[in-house]
This record gives sequence, C-alpha cells and structure tokens, in this order.
Amino acid sequence: MTAHTPIATPPLQSDVAPPPRGHGTPCRARRNQGVSVMFLVPLTHRAGWLRNFDRLFDAPLDSLFARDAQAALPRTPALDVAESDRAYTVTLDLPGVAKDQVKVSIEGRRVQIEAQTQQTRDRQDGDRVLVRERSASNYARSFVLPVEIDQERSSAKLDNGVLKLELAKRADASVKQIAIN
Repeated sequence: MTAHTPIATPPLQSDVAPPPRGHGTPCRARRNQGVSVMFLVPLTHRAGWLRNFDRLFDAPLDSLFARDAQAALPRTPALDVAESDRAYTVTLDLPGVAKDQVKVSIEGRRVQIEAQTQQTRDRQDGDRVLVRERSASNYARSFVLPVEIDQERSSAKLDNGVLKLELAKRADASVKQIAIN
C-alpha cells in the first residue's frame, strides 16, 4: 500500500463526487469540514516485465548511436577564473588536446575557447578493433569578464591538457565616476 500525502486546497463550491475505484486512479478527493483534501496516488504506466522487454531491445541501439551523437556535440570544459589588480587568470581542462587544436578568441570582454581532438588510428595492419571507446571530441566555452581585455598583453599556455590564459585588463577600462551637474 502506498502512503498518501494530503494536500489542502480551498473549499469547493459543490460537493465532491466519490472517487472512482480501481488501479491507476490519479487522485482522490474527499470533503473534510469545508476543505477539500486530496491524496496523490502514483500511476504505474507499464508493468515491470514490459519495461525489461523494452530495455532488452533499446540498450544495443542506445549504445550504438549515443557515442556518435555525443562526439558531435561540443563539450563544456570546466574552468577556474581568478582576478588580480592587472589581469584575469583562466585555467581550463582540455584533456587530449594539442596546442595546434585550440583556438582562443578575445573580443572586448568576451572570451571564446574552441578545441577539437581527432580520432586516432593506432593499430597495426591486420589487427581487428574489438572495442573503440575513444573518439574525436569538440570543446567549446565562452564567457564574459567584467573588464575589457588587452589582447596585446595577454598570453596562453597549454600543458598536459590544462590551458592557462593570462588575460591582461585594459588600462583605460577602469571604473570612472561621473560628476553630477
């Protein structure tokens, strides 16, 4: 038996009809001293054996197509942003990416990072591939910083799959107060 959680609702204008009987009743309402009390009953849409039957046929298809779909979608890499008086330091994880596969674009306050890895074919002639789980990956990340970036004084370094950006703040981008007349 399922435990029911009562939910109080405003009084109804007319009497509530008795709830229908049987399995799968979405809710039952009862009049209780001017307040309708509703009991939520969960619905079971399919029997357990039918769900297992569906999984039997869906699992191979899901694993076949999911990998291709995931490789096509860009991943959003994790990043950290730290700020000093003169610059922002951005650290970004890009595992398996070489430096010639990374593109960093800066426009005003917006920073955009894109990277792409290629699928490797590191097998000998005549070898059969039994399992291939490594595939090409696309990475994309874009964010806006509070102050404009000086592109000429900024730098980037990729070391062991970690991209580190030193983004210098523009000198003339400081906060200025305006006199009120």
